[in-house]
Amino acid sequence: MNTPNIAGTLEEQHQLALVLVCEASLVHQIAIHRHAIYRHRYGDIAISSIALQRFIDTHLEDAGYSV
Repeated sequence: MNTPNIAGTLEEQHQLALVLVCEASLVHQIAIHRHAIYRHRYGDIAISSIALQRFIDTHLEDAGYSV
């Protein structure tokens, strides 16, 4: 197994951490429910890794955290 190269700028490390967390979240979601779709009474919501990354990044910025 290759270990990710974490050398680089803080922004690159931040992006790598976001990618790893979001991919792990999707793998978990698929393992539990067999798909990455949330059921809602107004319709289904499909979740992608990029959407999760943007959501988490925006949430952290709104909470006052920076890279």
